[in-house]
Amino acid sequence: MDIPSCAQARLAGMYRDGIGVPEGIFLRGVLYAYGWGVPKDLGESVRWFRLAAAQGNTVARDHLKYLETPRKETVPSPQKTSPPK
Repeated sequence: MDIPSCAQARLAGMYRDGIGVPEGIFLRGVLYAYGWGVPKDLGESVRWFRLAAAQGNTVARDHLKYLETPRKETVPSPQKTSPPK
């Protein structure tokens, strides 16, 4: 999947203005989370979210909280069907 043009423009502006701003670091994590222009890698995504959160990016903190919350894996049970009459 290609990087959406809005993300490309946003990242280009951040690189122009200076790498290291928390929002740019957060967006790098988004790219890895979705595999936009880079291989999809949730571990790498979390690494970038942690860097952004450490610099005060609250959205990155929210993403980390979601990604690091244990989830119960459930398999839907098959629907019971009545035998034909």
